[in-house]
Amino acid sequence: MTTACLTIIEENSEEKAVLYREFDGYPIGNGQDLKDYLDDFAFDVPGLSAHRIVAQLENCHQLLDSLEAKNLDKQYIYTISIRDGYLNLKVQGLSFLYPELPDEAGMATLYDGDLRDFDPYLADSNWYNQ
Repeated sequence: MTTACLTIIEENSEEKAVLYREFDGYPIGNGQDLKDYLDDFAFDVPGLSAHRIVAQLENCHQLLDSLEAKNLDKQYIYTISIRDGYLNLKVQGLSFLYPELPDEAGMATLYDGDLRDFDPYLADSNWYNQ
């Protein structure tokens, strides 16, 4: 069974792109890949933009229309936000407690902070321990 996820790229609190990944969507898979792919961008980089981030992730994600993406089944949502030249990562996983709730209402936050401090194993254990 595949573990699907969405990765949302935000710039100045505005959604710029939505990427879909049909497999390995759990924190140890997609979360680690995001950290690896974006490690060079995690610090204050001149010209850091959503466009540059999407270019880094295109090899393992499918760029989708925002409305189309929100209707897909997904178990995880990753939101990458550019804040003051740094990358913030928020990881949400489908909650065991409320799996019937639509969209983000049924998602538990597993991590929300600086991309450089993200530990995919800890986020994964937070999901299992909810």
